[in-house]
Amino acid sequence: MGLWNRLFETGVNPKIDTTGQARTYFDQANLKLEQGDANGAIKAYQQALALKPDAASAYFNMGNAYAELKQTDMAIDCYACALRIKPEFADALFAMGVELEVKGQ
Repeated sequence: MGLWNRLFETGVNPKIDTTGQARTYFDQANLKLEQGDANGAIKAYQQALALKPDAASAYFNMGNAYAELKQTDMAIDCYACALRIKPEFADALFAMGVELEVKGQ
């Protein structure tokens, strides 16, 4: 099952963000990640992505949260999503390479 499907297992319905709410969720997620709450950050990134599914930086940061939790496959999936949206995203490419190395690939 792809990340997109797993994202919506949370019950969040995708829609177009017309209120800036995606940015609010993104900022909350970043704060949670800085505070060491990777699980809370992931939930907030999922909410942001439900409203703005083309946010490469949200996928990248969510990948970082999964990497912090040692969930390598999920981190790789997130980095891959970020790269599909923004192929020149060098940080995502590097982070993906690190996680692939951790995984032994």
